[in-house]
Amino acid sequence: MPKPVLGQLQRRTPDAKVIFNFSSGNVAESQAQLERVMQTLRDMGLRSELTRVRPRTRIHHVATNAAERGIPFVVACGGDNTIDLAARGIVSTKSTLVLVPTGTRNNIARALHIPSDLEQAVRLIQDGKRSRIDMGRANVLGHEAVFLELLTIGLPAALFPALDDAQKGKLTRIGDVLSTFISHAPATVTLNLERGKHKITVQALMLVVLNMPYLGANFQIAANVDYQDGMLDVFLYADLGKLDLLTYALQVSRGFTDDPRVRHVRVKQLTIETEPPMPIMLDGNVLSGSALRRHALSLRAAPHALRIMMPSQ
Repeated sequence: MPKPVLGQLQRRTPDAKVIFNFSSGNVAESQAQLERVMQTLRDMGLRSELTRVRPRTRIHHVATNAAERGIPFVVACGGDNTIDLAARGIVSTKSTLVLVPTGTRNNIARALHIPSDLEQAVRLIQDGKRSRIDMGRANVLGHEAVFLELLTIGLPAALFPALDDAQKGKLTRIGDVLSTFISHAPATVTLNLERGKHKITVQALMLVVLNMPYLGANFQIAANVDYQDGMLDVFLYADLGKLDLLTYALQVSRGFTDDPRVRHVRVKQLTIETEPPMPIMLDGNVLSGSALRRHALSLRAAPHALRIMMPSQ
């Protein structure tokens, strides 16, 4: 058999695609973190390919391209948004996601028990186990999107853009947070569960659909959200006013997760209507309020749709 020429060797598919977000977490440490990640891969004898990304980079397309080329591991280094987008790019493919938490909150890594030590997180490629976890699928106006963490409708989605900017140091946005909180009105929310088997209609300021147990600043609103049960967890905040929600948020921040005022249902699929239309947020991506029209939003669980490396124990 003839020996491969140099060009053929250079074109060999890498073992890992590294997606590193330099804007996540402590930016001053990003270069040193990247070097540690790349060195750990070399120490394991793995060939890697690197793409440095920023917030406006189309991260899910980078991950999709890696999966289409047959790269076995996509190593996503960043915060929850980076992980969300990388997961979106490789969902239902043969590529496996490797989480390296370099962000601020790292809710996904926390839920999956991924080590905070970067070398240990990378070494899960060899030391961990390949698992499958659920994703959520949302159909909005005929277009399907997948989400790993959560989908929210109403007040949280309306607050998120200004609140996220304020948390990142843009203090002028605090006024926008307050004005949005004051002006946001409740809507009539109708949930059609499991193809019409059950229907709920209430007045509410918000609802949350979770696939992962943590949100925000490592808050856990329920102790039994399972990312491998093939179900979506829906939390409906019916008849809770804004002061009630503030009190509830304070309780959650202190670890209290069981509030009888919050209705929790677990479903494989549902449709949601609101009147008037309310804004929607999927994993940090906010859609305008006009996107949620009558019969516009349907959700379903995508069981075991994402391959991911997790600790063996």
